[in-house]
Amino acid sequence: MFALTTQYSALATTARGTATKRTTTRTRVVRAAGLDFSELEQEAAAPTRAVRKDGLSSKEAKQSKRFRAAQKSVPPRLETQGASAAIELMKSSATAKFDESAEVHIRLNIDPKYNDQQLRATVALPKGTGKNVRVAVLCAGDNIAAAKAAGGGLSGGGDFV
Repeated sequence: MFALTTQYSALATTARGTATKRTTTRTRVVRAAGLDFSELEQEAAAPTRAVRKDGLSSKEAKQSKRFRAAQKSVPPRLETQGASAAIELMKSSATAKFDESAEVHIRLNIDPKYNDQQLRATVALPKGTGKNVRVAVLCAGDNIAAAKAAGGGLSGGGDFV
């Protein structure tokens, strides 16, 4: 009688799809004694939720095809990579029509509470920020040729105003 009670309780919770523990009453045991357990096992094995036609979960359905394709090419987060390999992976998975930006997070194992462990620095980028500098020169007619020769992209007089 006890084994039957335990088996019925486990099948009932599996069929509902929950992991809660249920107590079994005597009427449930009597009902379970008359049931065919192969039918209960088939009901428990059947999916309880509606499955999408494309087989995607609700989270994956919100992601674009391009994003899912890029996710497949990226290794899992637990794998560590060198800086050069990470940059190559970032460049290969970039799909935008513009130069994308990147963030770097580094764990330095320092405690900023202490003055000698605070980190403040500036970095000079080797090729700049990538923004083009344009120079406009407003000058008289005599100096327009000299301004263009000096690197002024736009040079002119009162016609600009």
